[in-house]
Parts: sequence; C-alpha cells; structure tokens
Amino acid sequence: MKIKIGDYLLLQIRNYGIKQMFGVPGDYTLGFLDMVEEMTGLEWVGCCNELDAAYAADGYARINGMSAMCVTYGVGELSAVNGIAGAYAERVPVIVISGSPAAQAVKTRAFVHHTLGEGIFDTFREIFSKITCAQATIEVRYAQTQIDDILRRCFTEKLPVYIELGSDIAGIEIEVEAVVSPSLEMPASDENSLNDFIETVKSLLSSSKGEMIIADYEVNRYNLRDELNGFIAKARIPATTLNMGKSAINESSPYYVGVYVGKISDKAVTEAAMNSDIALVIGAKFTDGTTCFTDANPEIKYIHIHPFYCEAEGKIYDNIYMGDVIKKLSALSFKNSFAVPHQDHHPFVPEEKKLTQKRLYEAIEFHLREGNILIAETGTAFYGAFPIRLHKDSIFVGQPLWASIGYAMGATLGTSFAANYRRSYLIIGDGSFQLTAQTISTILHYKLNPVILLINNRGYTIEKAIHGRDKKYNDINMWKYSEIPKVLNTDDYASVCVKVNTEKELSKALALCNANPNKMIFIELIIDEFDIPVMLAEMAEEYSEEDKY
Repeated sequence: MKIKIGDYLLLQIRNYGIKQMFGVPGDYTLGFLDMVEEMTGLEWVGCCNELDAAYAADGYARINGMSAMCVTYGVGELSAVNGIAGAYAERVPVIVISGSPAAQAVKTRAFVHHTLGEGIFDTFREIFSKITCAQATIEVRYAQTQIDDILRRCFTEKLPVYIELGSDIAGIEIEVEAVVSPSLEMPASDENSLNDFIETVKSLLSSSKGEMIIADYEVNRYNLRDELNGFIAKARIPATTLNMGKSAINESSPYYVGVYVGKISDKAVTEAAMNSDIALVIGAKFTDGTTCFTDANPEIKYIHIHPFYCEAEGKIYDNIYMGDVIKKLSALSFKNSFAVPHQDHHPFVPEEKKLTQKRLYEAIEFHLREGNILIAETGTAFYGAFPIRLHKDSIFVGQPLWASIGYAMGATLGTSFAANYRRSYLIIGDGSFQLTAQTISTILHYKLNPVILLINNRGYTIEKAIHGRDKKYNDINMWKYSEIPKVLNTDDYASVCVKVNTEKELSKALALCNANPNKMIFIELIIDEFDIPVMLAEMAEEYSEEDKY
C-alpha cells in the first residue's frame, strides 16, 4: 500500500496511544500540520510557546505513557530544549518532531531563515543528541524503518527521541506492506541472569533481620505500580518512595510509611529503615533533591532493581526486566517486625486565622479524593506537597531532579489532556508562575478544568530559604494574580477565580472546586514570604552546605 510519510508517522504515533500533539506552528511544519488536523483520533494542541509545549508533553507522557510535540526548525526547537532536557533527566518519553528546511536548501547550503546563516544543517540535531536517546533525519527510502525504530526506542527506553522531518518529505508517498501496530510488550528477560539475581536475593534474605522497600520514579515510567503494590501486599514489609517517585506506592496501603528523604526522613520512615538491614531499591535514583545524598540507616544494604538490570553485592545482572523481577520477588518470603503506624486523613477544621504553609497543605490533603492528580511546582510548593498523603489511585507529578521553575504550569496542561476523567490540582509559587503564566490561555482555550493554587509569597521563597533572605535578586514584581485568567480569555464563565487570605476563605474556595467540576479554578493564596514548609527548611540547610556559599 502507498502512504505519505507524514501520515505513516502520525498513524504510528497514534498506535502508541497518543491522542494529542503539542506544539507551535512554523512554516517548515505547516504541510505536516495539515496531516495532523486531518488525522482521526489525534488532536493538535497549539501552545503559546515551545517551552510550554515541551512541558505539556512531559506532563502528558507521565500520565499517558508517551507523548508527541511538533516545532519548527531552529527557533522553535531551541525554545523547547529546556523542557526536553528535563524529560531526559527524569526519563519521560517524548517524541520531538522538528520541521526542517527542504532538501534543496540543505543540499545547496542555502542561508535560509531559522538557521545560523552558515549553510550548516546538523547543528540543532547535534544539540538534541545530548538530551534524547535517539535521533533520525527522515529519508524517503528508509522512512518506515526509521520511524518504527525510533518510536520503539522512545517506548522501550522511556526517554525523549528527536525526529527531523523536511518540509518537502512529509507529503511524499512510500510503499509499505501494511501499517502494523507496534508491540507494547517489553523485551523478555534473560532467564539465566534473572534466576541468578533471584538466588542472590534469597541468599541475602536468609541472614537478614528485616527488609524494606524504597521505590522511585522508574516504577511510574514503566507503569508497574500495580505490580509493585501487589508485591508489597504479599511481602508485608515497610514500603516508601523517594519524592521523585511519589505515588508509585498506593499511599493508603497499610505498609506505606511515607516519603524517604535520607537522614531527614520523618520518624516512621527512619524507624522502618533502622529496623532493616536490606532495602530493595526499585527504580530509584538518589539525588541531592531526594535524599541529600544521605541515608536513614547508614548500615543498610541496598539491592538495586532498574528497568533492565539489577545490582546486588557489587555484581550487575544485565538484560532482566523490572516487571519480571517484581513478579519473581513476589514469590519470596520477607520479614520486618516494624509496625507501620496507622495514618488517617485528619479533618481540616478552618479557623479565622491567616493562612500558613502548614495549614495550606493540611487543607489540600483533606480536600483531595481518589484518582486526583497532584502537580507540585519546583520550589516551596514541591517541598510542602510531597509529604501529603494521597488517596488510592492518585498520581503525583513533580520535577525535583531537573527542577526547572515554571515546569508545573505546562505539565498541568499535559496532565489535564492525558486524563480528563481525573482532576489535576496544581500548587505553584508566584515566581515560577511568572515564567509560564500564558499556559492559562491554552488551558482556558481548550476548556480544561484543573484547580490552580497559586502561592503569593512575594518572590523566590525557596531561594530566600537557601541564601539571600533579604536580597533584591529574590524579589519579583507583584501581579494581580487572581485577575489574570479573565485577561487571558474572552469567556468570563470559563473559570472561577478567588483570592484567599485566611483558613476559612481557603475552605470556601476549595468548596468551589466541587461546585464547578467543569471549570478551571484559580485560587490565589496570600502567605507570608518567610513562611516555609518544615521539609524545605531542612533541605535548604543541606543545599546551602552543598553549594558552599
């Protein structure tokens, strides 16, 4: 059968379960975007800029499993670099499609627009080679194979990929035997390597006094939450996550003890660690933003389990898939005498008092329900939000490793599209919001319904906590935040906007979320600029020491 290259690419993108494509149009992409608009089951989402689109694609992929975005050559793709670098750092599978100049311009080294005027056309691909796991400049004779291979790598490795599609290439027809839907199965494990690893674990367990589980973000990326939670239920040992992997474990589980933050973990997590001499570390990356490079129990022995390899006793076991490992571990016997304390969601009883960080997060925890998506912006919001105990089937989104402020606003656009049957709740600081505030325009244009809780604490409070408490560089210009949604959309009824100063006002504002399930809710929260979450205060000391001011 004959099919246009652009249509083949779009069909295969759709076959990976992608229903929206984010981006900004440019003249090198317009022919391809005609195909996007004509493709049934795939919706174009136009963003205010390419950085927003990259953040949205990242948020979408964290929920949906994979995403796609399209930008134009040079100016467009470079605007997306920061967002794609974050996706690479935190292992988020995003397909980046860059529309490039026609073949004749490349062949003659023409000084066309959106280039550096040097007649060189591989510069931007080289830049993306550092922040994607695979790159391809589509050629007519190899197009089918190139497309199939690069999309498969995105799916399997859970990392961004880069596709350069010439403006004259997308519309060319090629001959293919059939459009075959890609396999969504992971590569099979090497049975010998897998069995050797399990035998090593058995040997370690035989002399262990107690074990615990530390899970992280790779569990979420490979969609192994159900498998992990089934294992925890059988193992019946304390289980915790790093903040980057929060929601990998069902937080209503009787074995969940909280978020692991190394030596500054809360009491229950620390006691569980001290009662263990082995930790099964599943899909984890220890960073300064997750553990401050410290341990809750310095004597504990780690067994590391990653998507395609494991490590125990200094030995690497290659070519074994994490899903298969979890399944095998579920058949083993584990022990730990530590009794996980029962934790309820305590009612939030508002008082006529000025709102504080502590009471804000208590109110949010009480308000959230099963299935909600909680997005926390880098900064004060993240450190206040990650200790929140989530309800069953909830998802947490944050970016503590790349830690790009402004990320969460775009990510909320993506999560709202990826799971419109869930409601997304975003907590964001005023400094971060000012970087990507225009995302509100796109959210309202597509009639999405996230709840946005904006902390107005007069600047970069996280930076003030680390260094420069009274320095001007940590201040920002003040906006009338609660009026911004009305400015960015002509439909006055598409959103509900309120400004909150007290606990009682917050309680009333949160009630508006339930009363308006189909509208975006924008709540501006007035909080003292030096009021910071307890966890941030402790992390700030570690950051200050690390940076050696």
